[in-house]
Amino acid sequence: MKRKFEGRRYFADRLKKDMKNPRIRKAFEEAELPARIALAVAQLREKQGITQAQLAHEVGVKQQVISRLEDPEKSNMTLATLNRVALALGKHLQVAFL
Repeated sequence: MKRKFEGRRYFADRLKKDMKNPRIRKAFEEAELPARIALAVAQLREKQGITQAQLAHEVGVKQQVISRLEDPEKSNMTLATLNRVALALGKHLQVAFL
């Protein structure tokens, strides 16, 4: 167990150091939002016990669209699509500038 903690500590320390570099910080920030959204959609869908195909049917898109939406490296989502996904999952999409 100690080894896992040390690995996390190393990662956290390394990330803190790397975030001081403006180029790395910008790249991280650009990648973070799609990753958080992809994870949130996948977790909510799985929590509700529905498949990507079932969600796609509710949203009116192909299953591949939901698959891409849940993949942070392939995701190219629009607010309109995210809103339709949120509504299909019984949620509301909220966007805020913080």
